Amino acid sequence: MNAWPHRTAVLFLAIVLTTALAYLPGLWGPFVFDDKPNLLSNPFIRLRALDWSSLRDAAFSNQNGLFYRPVASLSFALNYYAADGFASLPFKLTNLIIHALNGYFVFLLARLICARLQKLGSEGNAHIPEIVPIVVTAFWLLHPLQLTSVLYVVQRMNSLSAFFTLAGLLLFMHGRQRVERGVSGGLRLMLVGVIGGAGLGVLCKENAALLPVYALVLELTCFSPSNLDRTHRLRIRLFFVAVLGLPALAAAAYTVIHPDFILGPYRSRTFSLGERLLTQPRVLFYYVGLALFPSRHALGLFHDDFVKSTGLFEPVTTVIAVAGWMLIVALAITFRRRAPVLFLGVGWFLGGHLMESSVFALEMVHEHRNYLPLFGILFSATYALLCLFDRADVDARISAVVVVLAALTLGFVTNSRAYSWSSTGVLLETLIKHRPEAARTHGFYAEEIINNKGDIHKAYYHLQQYSRLQPDAIVGLTEMVRIAKGMGIVDIPREKLPAGVSEKSGVFEIPLVNHPEQLKKIADMANAELERRLKEYPVSGNTVKTLADLQTCLYRGTQVCVTMAPDLIRWMELALENPRFVPLFRAVLLMTTAKTYSWTGNVDKAVEYAELSVETLPRDVNLSLDLVKLHLALGNFDRGLEIIEGMKRREKLVKFRKDEIRKLETRLNAGLSQATPGG
Repeated sequence: MNAWPHRTAVLFLAIVLTTALAYLPGLWGPFVFDDKPNLLSNPFIRLRALDWSSLRDAAFSNQNGLFYRPVASLSFALNYYAADGFASLPFKLTNLIIHALNGYFVFLLARLICARLQKLGSEGNAHIPEIVPIVVTAFWLLHPLQLTSVLYVVQRMNSLSAFFTLAGLLLFMHGRQRVERGVSGGLRLMLVGVIGGAGLGVLCKENAALLPVYALVLELTCFSPSNLDRTHRLRIRLFFVAVLGLPALAAAAYTVIHPDFILGPYRSRTFSLGERLLTQPRVLFYYVGLALFPSRHALGLFHDDFVKSTGLFEPVTTVIAVAGWMLIVALAITFRRRAPVLFLGVGWFLGGHLMESSVFALEMVHEHRNYLPLFGILFSATYALLCLFDRADVDARISAVVVVLAALTLGFVTNSRAYSWSSTGVLLETLIKHRPEAARTHGFYAEEIINNKGDIHKAYYHLQQYSRLQPDAIVGLTEMVRIAKGMGIVDIPREKLPAGVSEKSGVFEIPLVNHPEQLKKIADMANAELERRLKEYPVSGNTVKTLADLQTCLYRGTQVCVTMAPDLIRWMELALENPRFVPLFRAVLLMTTAKTYSWTGNVDKAVEYAELSVETLPRDVNLSLDLVKLHLALGNFDRGLEIIEGMKRREKLVKFRKDEIRKLETRLNAGLSQATPGG
């Protein structure tokens, strides 16, 4: 098999071009949803100079993940610098280029796997290992499940992580083959691939830490220990002990010593650890269905309408899914040598979901989690299909037509989805049409209408639907209060109260009518439901963000938010009384409440809550700086300087904020000098 035959190169370029055409309608589409807080609202992404300080601040400007994902953040900042602004095309085109490069790596990896399987004596004629890699690459690049990793700009974190993971696996495979051939440097190449690939990958997203798991699956699928002498067999085992066994033991030990690392985030979730573990087998089968039979109606950005499992038989599909995966895993292990392609597909897919479909308190379902795990399913399915055609003696031209039609079908569905991403309005209309029970779609639709000063009655309807479908969320209710109070203070013609309208008493059914009696009723009912939720449900990050947004609106002096100030303080106090909090969210809400009290003139409460915020999370630099700014504004210069001295002693935490700290210290010293007699 030639290294890179001309025909294969032409086919690969044709596939890349087809992929680009499939995504073309969405490349000019807007930034959406999480792009806004992670990119548009992040001042450090607005890179104006390529000096070390600016690059460093941009790289570490995202607070997501254990390592802040600096490589991905820096790539966004460089996009901004090159485009001189937030034009969506350069960002999305960069994502598409990364996707194409990953497709090239997928081809190279598939070719290596096929060569190894052929060497181990897997079934199929000699042409199948030449055909499978290019077909798998076409399916993987064109598959509609990959869309969010391209057109959803912030998901570059995911595709860049996959880039380094795939690069590391290619080095691992080449190194492993050198070990088998007895060529020196093989183990070093394996180590560079696994450690280097995982190390760079986790700086984009943490799921790159699964690279050693993928490597183990490749080892068990593509290599036989009988081809090694005793010394090299021992070295390979020690290699996996070092890169997988010891890190896994260290992670397990840390979790045992610090159980709150896993359990803590569940305080802000509406599902428990047990419910998540019971739900994920069903989710994984759902992913498999989307991989093999991708329907545009089943695909979507939000899947918060996926019903959680509350018991082994609630719903009954839970026990079926658990038993199904147990059987599949048992069969894959039992027939690993006789059916290595099955083992590869199962091991790769499940291994790729070990992080995001396990114990961590993440949302239940997201399509982008399949970006790399999808390779396992597509490889196994493609290999099995072509072997089936071969055994059935299907004409090669018919096989080619089937493969091309399948690839074009995937491309057509992707193109149809990409068209939906050409504008926010079309995207939201499509999402609601296909998944009307997905709560967040209604929430974002209402936000879009309000931001564009559209039909307020339509926005109100979607806020009601969002609040109905998302029983723990408060943002829909706060916006309903804001609409009702806003209409009450704006000088617009009043409407007559239709007969019988007062009989509709439910907060999710009560219509919006610009009549004082009706507006008061809406505000009161939404308030009551909101307060109930603050008492009964965990306080989530979205709840804290909602209250913080209202506090920002208050600071801006927006009239309706000023009228809501007493409501806002009451909501904050109710939330703080709720014990179901993660420390980060509690600390942020305490600081937000302090700022609200400061605005109202209640200085004592402001200082009390701000100090308590920093006490709750003393290592958070942003909160400490907020506390310093509060003391500066109140003229408490000594206390501000005391806090700064404490921050200076935590060198690692503040090393990227030294300039800001220095400026605050200068202002505090100046204030102290002026306040001191004779100063």
